[in-house]
Amino acid sequence: MLSKISFLSIAFRPFFILAALIATINPALWASNLLKGFDLPLYVSPLFWHGHEMLFGYTSALVAGFILTASANWTGTTPYKGKPLLLLSSLWIVERLIYLFDCRPLTTLILSHTFYPTLILLLFLKVKNHHKQRNVFIPLLTLIFISSLSHSYGYLFSMESFETLGLRSGVSLITLLLFLILGRVLPFFTRSKTGIEIAIPASAHKFSLVPLALLCLPIQSQLFLTVMLTVAFMANSYRNFLMFRKEVIKIPMLLVLHVGLFFLTFSLLVNLLSIYFPDINDNREILHLTMVGGLGLISLGIMTRVSLGHTGRIIKASKMTVVAYLSIFIAAILRSFVPYFFPDFYDNGIYIASKFWALGFILFLFIFGKALFTPRPDGK
Repeated sequence: MLSKISFLSIAFRPFFILAALIATINPALWASNLLKGFDLPLYVSPLFWHGHEMLFGYTSALVAGFILTASANWTGTTPYKGKPLLLLSSLWIVERLIYLFDCRPLTTLILSHTFYPTLILLLFLKVKNHHKQRNVFIPLLTLIFISSLSHSYGYLFSMESFETLGLRSGVSLITLLLFLILGRVLPFFTRSKTGIEIAIPASAHKFSLVPLALLCLPIQSQLFLTVMLTVAFMANSYRNFLMFRKEVIKIPMLLVLHVGLFFLTFSLLVNLLSIYFPDINDNREILHLTMVGGLGLISLGIMTRVSLGHTGRIIKASKMTVVAYLSIFIAAILRSFVPYFFPDFYDNGIYIASKFWALGFILFLFIFGKALFTPRPDGK
């Protein structure tokens, strides 16, 4: 039976592997195409493919692995296993492969957007009686799906406004999701590892998340963006301060999440400055601050912790795991800051950054692959 296969026994196992695979392959191929002229067998633009797959493809695998695992804990039920995970994994793979085939735009659009509706349905069936989770994550994932649809539709049907809107809203929604998840899990992770209780006032959560939610709206008023980004940056800086303890400096699995949170928060400030100094974002430095520094470090931190904790192993970063964290950190620095401060090093910076990024996720696959494919050592 499929449910007896360890790889399909809980959602994080297949989806963390799939997330690491696309994170390894996509940027490396994109950089080789852009800078070395490597020909990709795609029927879409390599630029669209790179952006869409990293923003919506990588993130969707990460979200599925985390949220379907967490939903079983929220509801006290048995996690999805076997056939549902095989179906969901297959849909994700089909979405990734569709760009290799010369299909009609409508066919490509449909076949590249079957994963999120299925994920949302499976999640809804889990949390339909748990209003707190249902009323937050179902709308949020639905909006991310709509953003992905808009981004693809705009590209496939040559409607740039839809493509831009999808990209912008997708980044904003994923940023909101990351701040939301970190605000929930980081105090828990800190308490379980250090014994330190972290109490965050409800008002701090509210003021940190509400402006981020409003930034997801398609409003480009300079005044609106200035106010929302200012409030978001200040409120999240304050909440980050409340969640930080000096003890985490010696605990890499906690420290990497705080560093990722710093990248996310700093990207809000840079976004604010770019309203008045547009050249700050000439080469999409803000996007890569958010996605490489923020999403990259946070996702790898969560993936490594969950891959140990939920497979019955000691939650402690090995030396090689720390090297993986450092690789993503270096990639974030090279991709986000080098293009602005050292424009003459732009091409080499991107190429080297892609290699460090790929190294981080290759190490994840090497270190945690066995744990994700084999039964728990405690037999649970």
